[in-house]
Amino acid sequence: AGATKIDHRSDIYALGATILRALAAAVDTSRITRTGRGHDVRALARCGCSAELVELVTAMLADDPAARPATWEDVISRSRHLPSGHRSEGGSAG
Repeated sequence: AGATKIDHRSDIYALGATILRALAAAVDTSRITRTGRGHDVRALARCGCSAELVELVTAMLADDPAARPATWEDVISRSRHLPSGHRSEGGSAG
């Protein structure tokens, strides 16, 4: 097997997986699955998370490390622009 260079993007992936599990646990952890295409982050949208958060976690969980945020500064910058609060079923922040 070929050697794979491990760098900080492995930690970004791990944090994305932790965020996914933590947020979805409040609703139904059985909805969080690892498929052939990666983690099913659609569960975050179903539990009322913003599209921006879903996009960030999706990027963090990219199978290809090069497709993940390149630096922790990227993750922090994107997280600072997330809407505050949790959307209700109607879609408004609260």
